[in-house]
Amino acid sequence: MKNYIYYQINKIYKWYILLIHNIIRLFYRNNNKDFQKIIALNRTSINNKKIFLTKQEYEKNTYGIPGHIFLKLDKPINKFPTYSDLFIFFTRYLKKDLNYLEIGVSVLKNYIQLADNLNNTTLTGYDINPLVPSSEELFNNTENINPELKNVHFGSNNLNNNKYIYFQGSVLDSTDADKFNSQIVNKKFNFIFSDALHEPDAVKSEYKNIIKNNLDTEFILYFDDLGFDGLEETIKDIYLDLKIDNHNLYYSTFYINGWIGQHEKLHKNGVISTVNLYEEIKKENIKLPVLRNFK
Repeated sequence: MKNYIYYQINKIYKWYILLIHNIIRLFYRNNNKDFQKIIALNRTSINNKKIFLTKQEYEKNTYGIPGHIFLKLDKPINKFPTYSDLFIFFTRYLKKDLNYLEIGVSVLKNYIQLADNLNNTTLTGYDINPLVPSSEELFNNTENINPELKNVHFGSNNLNNNKYIYFQGSVLDSTDADKFNSQIVNKKFNFIFSDALHEPDAVKSEYKNIIKNNLDTEFILYFDDLGFDGLEETIKDIYLDLKIDNHNLYYSTFYINGWIGQHEKLHKNGVISTVNLYEEIKKENIKLPVLRNFK
């Protein structure tokens, strides 16, 4: 009986929080035309995909997706911006072609949007799970850079000159990180998205073993879900560590939609960059709740 009462109270609380966040979303209208075009293109990408993970596949492997998120994974989302929209907008501030690393790609819902709507990019995914069946066609190259590598997939798209890499490994396993660094990485990344295990020790591990020595001189380092216990303090520590060798470094936080949009509460995100994205967001009239600059 106690468990049932707790379940109902928790359900009502989550519904109440979602209601509040959806009311907040109403007050943030984005009128930037370029940003609106990106949002429209990304919504088309995920609508065309239709199903990222079937129920049968989910029963075999959850890909790190909680049950309540899985139920909403393929639901249409509105025009309030997601971090995927923001990523594509941010690429305009990078002088070099995008060399992107996403740590924790899961079913590639974010990754697919970048693959569809960016050109001349190299997109690398790093995840503990095997490649999700719904995206196998994207990794269409049978000629691997190193045929001896296991659990690595390569692909390309001649229409937009994109290259795709999928590496299966754990952020907590230094051996996996060593293989990734020595056999996959051939140039430094100018955009890294951290969205794997949202625990301080895991983020510290991926920063030490994967991120720190693979950042280009000009970069964007983006973190999702700062609301998890101890994570925001960990990101601040990473910022301060990077700032030792790069004094012109900026760190800002804000709230934005995740990959299921308005069907869950807003995510607190953080971005560390050599570009002052805080000022660019304000200048371009991109409306994000609780936008703050860390000094």
